[in-house]
Order: sequence, then C-alpha cells, then structure tokens
Amino acid sequence: NGRARLQGFPDDWVFCCTQHPQKRQIGNALPPVMALAVGLAIYSALTGLDFDHAQALQPPLPAQ
Repeated sequence: NGRARLQGFPDDWVFCCTQHPQKRQIGNALPPVMALAVGLAIYSALTGLDFDHAQALQPPLPAQ
C-alpha cells in the first residue's frame, strides 16, 4: 500500500478492519522521521541544547 509506505509503515504491516478504517489509521499516522524531528525540537526547547536538525535527520536514522 503506497499510502502506508509514505507514512513509514513497513511493507509487511498488517492492518485490521475494513478499507475505510484502514485509510483513517494510515492518514492519522505520524511518520517516524516527523516524530523524531518534533521530539528533537521539544527536547531542544526544554533543555536549551541546540541540534543540527539537518544532520540528525539524515539516514540512517535510529532503529524504530
């Protein structure tokens, strides 16, 4: 499923339910790279530490 792949789901991920709830689950998902970017920004804001976000988000990313 191309939509699931764009959201960061592995190709072998199994979705339950019918097609409509599956589309909603995929649409509401937060891609892992986006979650990492948001997490780094929050951590930086709370601690005052600066990150090179461009470098931190370069592949290979930490294991998911």
